[in-house]
Amino acid sequence: MCLMYWGRTRADLGRFGEGVEVLLESKAILDAALGPDHPRSVEGRRNLEEVHRRWEAAEPGAGHGEEADRWLKTLPSPEDGA
Repeated sequence: MCLMYWGRTRADLGRFGEGVEVLLESKAILDAALGPDHPRSVEGRRNLEEVHRRWEAAEPGAGHGEEADRWLKTLPSPEDGA
């Protein structure tokens, strides 16, 4: 969890690349330890989607919106109870 917060903090400081790197590390650890369907793992993917959206807003046209869309597709739909 600490890595997840650290990654989000990096992104909050405008250091999006560093934030994504840390969030990816956090996601890998959570997926391995808890499985990809665990709520914490889902939260990790949601954070990656959100950070990429914010990065796209900061640097329009750099492809971060497409990356955010890719992460969005990995999230459970509201119909799934998420």
